[in-house]
Amino acid sequence: AYFGGDVEVNPKLYLVFWGWGEPGAFDHTSLGQPATDPDGAGGLMQRFIAAIGGTSWGNVSTQYYQSNYNGSYANITNPTHELAGVWHDDTNPIHDNLAPIELAREADRAAKHFGITDFANAQIVIAQPQKYNDAGFNQLNYCAWHDFTTPISYPGVHAGMAFVNMPYVLNAGGSCGQDFVNPAPGGNLDGVTIVLGHEIAETFTDPGAESIAGQVQYGGWFDYQGWEIGDKCAWVGDGLQIPGAAFNMVGNDGGAYAVQTLWSNKSLQGVGYCSRGF
Repeated sequence: AYFGGDVEVNPKLYLVFWGWGEPGAFDHTSLGQPATDPDGAGGLMQRFIAAIGGTSWGNVSTQYYQSNYNGSYANITNPTHELAGVWHDDTNPIHDNLAPIELAREADRAAKHFGITDFANAQIVIAQPQKYNDAGFNQLNYCAWHDFTTPISYPGVHAGMAFVNMPYVLNAGGSCGQDFVNPAPGGNLDGVTIVLGHEIAETFTDPGAESIAGQVQYGGWFDYQGWEIGDKCAWVGDGLQIPGAAFNMVGNDGGAYAVQTLWSNKSLQGVGYCSRGF
């Protein structure tokens, strides 16, 4: 349902690799991979974000809209080029067991680095390396999350930013999607794109992350349990070819990327169900 907040009508994604090149970020190397990305997870994230625009999977989000509060509405669009910038930040120190405010501060620094002015359409992905992640992920509380900065929730940072906390999900193995779509070893990075795609789609449709500040509702689209379009279709199937199961999406580059389905109010003749796209 629509709760009155904005959506990202013309989405632009900014990817930050925070601390991937700092000492101790990884405890191993791999032949053929850079020391700053030994598993290829970072390169996969960058390719994935560049590849989602214009896809049928991306079209699921275009049914969702925001009110312009003048009697008109604006739907989310699905442009081909959504990756707007990449920053390898090895200058600002990172550490393990990060707090949410520290991730928000990094997003704030990234906004300044990229020169972002259109915050209504921007989302900043803060990707963390193997050995430096946020505390809740380290405690196995979740795989990732997205949020929205308000002066109350994140004092001292730019208000009105949508950002994604993207831990190094490979640390969690099967709990965060390893081999969920494709068998090992080909599916060992499945969780990277499944989890990232989940958060990106939810930020498109609910950049305000259900936030309320006083009488202002920032939340866009979610259900009455607080589940967004990714939550409602998370981990369907577990390798089984059933309706609504995760699958290999074909990106705009022709590559295959493991993703989950997304909730579509249009599916099943308007009843709603998890959709691969249209």
